[in-house]
Amino acid sequence: MEDKQLNNPQEGMQVILSMIENSKADLRGHSFLFLTWGFLTIFASLIQYICIKLDFPYGHYAWLLMIVGAIITVVDVSKRSKSRKAKSFVDKAMQAIWIPFGIGMIFLIVVGNRFGFQVSFPIFMLIYGMGTFATGKVLDFKPLIYGSLVAFCCAFISLFIQGSELLLMLSVSLLFSYVIPGFILKRQSNGAVK
Repeated sequence: MEDKQLNNPQEGMQVILSMIENSKADLRGHSFLFLTWGFLTIFASLIQYICIKLDFPYGHYAWLLMIVGAIITVVDVSKRSKSRKAKSFVDKAMQAIWIPFGIGMIFLIVVGNRFGFQVSFPIFMLIYGMGTFATGKVLDFKPLIYGSLVAFCCAFISLFIQGSELLLMLSVSLLFSYVIPGFILKRQSNGAVK
């Protein structure tokens, strides 16, 4: 963006609003990360749930799909970073939200392996809700905010659920906090919704 002289505060505000809208449009164009992580996690949860119900002992290997998600994320973020000349406020805010989120997820995987996923699954859902709530507030995108509220409710309900049913609650949490908002972002990026 080239430097130019602003004649009044209204012009300055228009420039700021234009930059925010450009950042929102850019994020909407990359909604597939919400969809990718949402679907991969739901798929892994449901595979493990079905394996538990069928007494098949290898269902936990479905979680290796998260490695696929990590690779997709690294490639996508690298590609988008190279195509940008400068980082906007929204770009920096997304990094400030999602980098600690990723670190928290890795920590919770260790906690789950050490103390059992009965302990960590409600916290997973809480952190999903925190990430989507913060993103929804930064972008002023209500579907992410509403989805995060569902994730918070699922986290609370999960405190009273035992065993494999936690996997179903995790799936519900991700459906509402990642997948549905991801599809809405995708539709908006395609110009189907204003």
